[in-house]
Amino acid sequence: MEAANITGSSGTLNRQAKSAARSAFESAKQRFFGHLLTSMKTPTLIGSIENDLAAGHAAVIQIVSTGEALMARRLAEIPTEEWNDVRVDITPREYVLSYLQTGFPVQLYEPFSDGEGNLSSRPVYRDGQPVESREAVARRDELIERLASLPPVPGALDQIVQRFGTDMVAEVTGRSRRIVRKGDRLAVENRAPSANLAETAAFMDDLKHVLVFSDAGGTGRSYHAELSAKNQRLRVHYLLLTYSSLDILSAVRPQSRRLRETWPRHLRPGSAAAVLAEGVARSQHSSSRWPFKFWGAGGCGSEPYGDPQLVAGRTARLRAA
Repeated sequence: MEAANITGSSGTLNRQAKSAARSAFESAKQRFFGHLLTSMKTPTLIGSIENDLAAGHAAVIQIVSTGEALMARRLAEIPTEEWNDVRVDITPREYVLSYLQTGFPVQLYEPFSDGEGNLSSRPVYRDGQPVESREAVARRDELIERLASLPPVPGALDQIVQRFGTDMVAEVTGRSRRIVRKGDRLAVENRAPSANLAETAAFMDDLKHVLVFSDAGGTGRSYHAELSAKNQRLRVHYLLLTYSSLDILSAVRPQSRRLRETWPRHLRPGSAAAVLAEGVARSQHSSSRWPFKFWGAGGCGSEPYGDPQLVAGRTARLRAA
């Protein structure tokens, strides 16, 4: 902003331009780190899910964002005839690249004094076109080059679906299309409006043992081990969240825990390390909220978080009833 004369040695020269630049930066920063933290935690999550499946359990993963908007923007750049073999980078860094290309302040401002002698700045135009600051453009291009050279970190949902496959993963989200692995290539797959119902039924009928749901897919649905369901496996509920989405914990109970169930679900923080890391960076008070939110989602100590065998007696009583 200093290179563009939005700010200077004497302070802010154009408050409106500075406010717009900071707003664009903060918005891109929150989206980027929200996706990056969950994406970096996903390999550990996948390893834990593999252990659960080997033990005969079912995994239920709760996410906040599917990254569909980012995927839609990237797919819009690719002809549909090439969607059967997609080679595209749909990762959190695209948020920053998009910000650098469209939101990074490069338009040149010129200082001027108003009628009262107050120093300010205004955008420079030449032949009706905005003039760019060469220094600001050079800094932007350098950042884009450095960021583009970093290894990609795919989104959490795509990692899970592509790792276990659509035959194992029931996806209950609002996505109308997704990128799935078919052999040695990635292809775009359209999802019908009724896909969520079919996926939920496949999970409850024990045809699929991993279920991923978002806010859009979790509303009004339950995935608990209801006594009449074929899927009587212990639900291991993972929360793939960041600090900014901790409030979603209040909605955890309905999806995988209800009355008249074979097993109370086993709740695990799929990204507790990411939540705490972000919370500590903000304040000690922020990070301390996480254990209380997580404990509150379990129902005042009525739900075991340790060895699943602790619920064996309750399970026997429910089955007898």
